[in-house]
Amino acid sequence: MTTLLRATAVLAFAFAATTASAAVMTFDSLPIDFSAVSLHVEDGITLAGDNGNHFHTVAGGAGTAAGFYNSDAFPMLLTFGGSPFDLVSIDFLSFSDTIGAVLTSSSGAIVNVSNVGTFNFGAGFSAINWVSITSSNGGSDLDFVLDNITGNAVPEPASWAMLIAGFGLTGAAMRRRRVVVA
Repeated sequence: MTTLLRATAVLAFAFAATTASAAVMTFDSLPIDFSAVSLHVEDGITLAGDNGNHFHTVAGGAGTAAGFYNSDAFPMLLTFGGSPFDLVSIDFLSFSDTIGAVLTSSSGAIVNVSNVGTFNFGAGFSAINWVSITSSNGGSDLDFVLDNITGNAVPEPASWAMLIAGFGLTGAAMRRRRVVVA
C-alpha cells in the first residue's frame, strides 16, 4: 500500500510540473500618462522594443493599455521568459482608419488584425519563441491599442519525462499489489 501511495505522489508531482501556466500582461501596473515604454515585463511575458521603438501607456479597458504609434518601422517583440509558449489571445481596443496590426510568429505564421475585440490565435502561434507586433500601414496618429496579452508556457521535455515515469511507477505498484482471497 505504501508503494502505491508513493507512486501516486510521484504521479501527482509530475502532473503538477507539466500543467501549463497561463499568464496575462494587463499593463495595469503602468501609469496612464502617455509614457514611452520600450521594455515591459509582467507575469513572465516580455514586450520589448528594438532600435528605440516603444509603445505609449494610454487609457483602455479597465486600466492601462499599450498604444502603438507609427509602429511600422521597428517591431515590438513579445517573448515568454525565454521559453517556448503558446500565444492564446490579445484584446485589441481600437484601430486608426486604415491601420491594422501585423503579428508574425517565430514559426513564420502571419496574422493581420483590424477588428476591435479579443483575437484568439491558432496553431501557427503554438510552441513559438517570439511574436513580432507591427502596424500594417504606419500612420501619423495612434495605429492601434492592445491590452490583456494571454499566453501559456509550453512544458519542458523533462516535465513530460517525469509524467511518464510517474505513470510507469503507478502501474508497477498496482501490478505488484497482492490480492487477499477471502
